[in-house]
Amino acid sequence: MTVSNQTARTSATGTAAAGQEIAYSFPANASSDLVVMTRVTATGVEATLTLTTDYTATVSDTGGTVTLVAALAATSTCHIIRDTPNTQALDLVSGGSFDAENVEEALDKVTRLATDNADKISRCIQMPETDAALDMELDNSVDRASNFLAFAADGTLTVVSEVAPSTATISAYGATLVDDANATAARATLEAVIGTDVQAWDTQLDDIAALAVTDGNVIVGDGTNWVVESGATARTSLGAAADADVVKKDASVAYTSTGVGFRDQDDMLSNDATAPPSQQSVVAFVYSIVSYDGDVLTYDGDVLTYI
Repeated sequence: MTVSNQTARTSATGTAAAGQEIAYSFPANASSDLVVMTRVTATGVEATLTLTTDYTATVSDTGGTVTLVAALAATSTCHIIRDTPNTQALDLVSGGSFDAENVEEALDKVTRLATDNADKISRCIQMPETDAALDMELDNSVDRASNFLAFAADGTLTVVSEVAPSTATISAYGATLVDDANATAARATLEAVIGTDVQAWDTQLDDIAALAVTDGNVIVGDGTNWVVESGATARTSLGAAADADVVKKDASVAYTSTGVGFRDQDDMLSNDATAPPSQQSVVAFVYSIVSYDGDVLTYDGDVLTYI
């Protein structure tokens, strides 16, 4: 046969059903020439399946089918990869019969091997075709141990034990942060321990942040959330008296809503125990009961002496 198919792998997502059949369209000589693997999509964890135990396979010159024994989750994928063995079974005897089919199969196998190798090579790190010939051989395992792979100035591979300072500069303080094992340790280094150095996040802080910053607003709690109030609403929430019930500094407004007010009563006849009098009322009342003649004050006929 001829070999025109240049692919050597295919994949499918799991259906979460046992007996899932996955078709492939490349030629294979035997079911043992196939490698079947699964991969967890989220984590990339791979597993190689075992022929007969985990799957069965049919093969032909144009492809075949792999049937999974157990159900494969929809969060995983199945990969079918041809891995033709590097063997040559055809033995041509001098003077013996010449079987064209056997020779063709041997040539087909070589083509499959070339396709398999091309697939593997395409997954390797390669230099561009236009790069000059470079020595890309790695250092030996002893020199590579616990070091980093890097590229020298000419583009060749090299091994370094640390990042060059000209590439990345880490301060002494930064180093204490980099070596922290987890977020808790990092917050301690940054002096940002929640509940000690910084306020822990809370939904009510979001409420406060969203409040309008209008002049005159007061932040109060309504029993569920923080809200802003102003004017009479704020005074009510704060338990403050209304403007009409407050004696202002200049006494311009008297409180009257309770029935007692700032009294301007010259004769003090109301005898109120709670209402304060005005200065004018005090003066008028005193003058009404005390007479003043020169340096002598008299009250109801008696002389008051100032000491």
